[in-house]
Amino acid sequence: MRTEEERQELVGLIDVYKRAKFRKVTEILSGTEIGVHTWHKAAAGHSISDDKFYKILDLIYRSRVDGITSRKEFGSYSISSMEEYEGYYSIYRPNSEDKAKIEVFSAKCAWSGKDRCLMVYVQNIRSQSEYFVHKPKTHNNISLRGVSIGWSSLYILGKHVSYGGDHSSSTCISGVSVAMDTIVPGEQLFHPILFPVVFEKVNAETLHSYYQLEKGSHAYERADALLKAAVDANISVIETVWSRFTMPGNSNGGPDTSPVQTS
Repeated sequence: MRTEEERQELVGLIDVYKRAKFRKVTEILSGTEIGVHTWHKAAAGHSISDDKFYKILDLIYRSRVDGITSRKEFGSYSISSMEEYEGYYSIYRPNSEDKAKIEVFSAKCAWSGKDRCLMVYVQNIRSQSEYFVHKPKTHNNISLRGVSIGWSSLYILGKHVSYGGDHSSSTCISGVSVAMDTIVPGEQLFHPILFPVVFEKVNAETLHSYYQLEKGSHAYERADALLKAAVDANISVIETVWSRFTMPGNSNGGPDTSPVQTS
């Protein structure tokens, strides 16, 4: 069952939705599996089943009502402010073991009513990874943080940039990714590695399988150029972060500001 905080969040979402729609409850719920009694219980903050809870959330988020925002821990961003990120992408990342190859992942960015935020789903070789999208209020970057418990990749992405190819242009987002990977072919030991990464928006309706580009092909050279541009675009960010860890005296990075201990 949902917590009291989650129930009250749903009360607020229903209120915003009702004020935007100006429709009777019976009309709103027509064709859904949500009963009028269940809707009124949720609107009053009472307990309902998890199944009905998520159905109501899905109904509200599919409506695209402006004023519905993500949870505070993700930045309290609205649906309309993040529409440009929604869709399908090809993700380019260097192969850490083989410089002559570039990895290509397929990704989908979409709203999740269940998680109350924008989510990114990435297709791996035999599995799928999921990431919460965070949007800090202080700058224009977004970050992708893995859903899994324990170590998970972290992506920091900048603004959308239009890239002009041979006869067409596409929308790309460049950034950096910290992920666990090997650095020697066949090695079993994993290290945290900082990768340049590019998300290129594509016209698609499903995720494609993971594959790699090999040096010498036109597709490789194009992806390589995008990744080099990502390095150039993010070098100042990388240098700034790196400098924070070079200051001595503080395991958290930065100068030691603790008071001097005297005996």
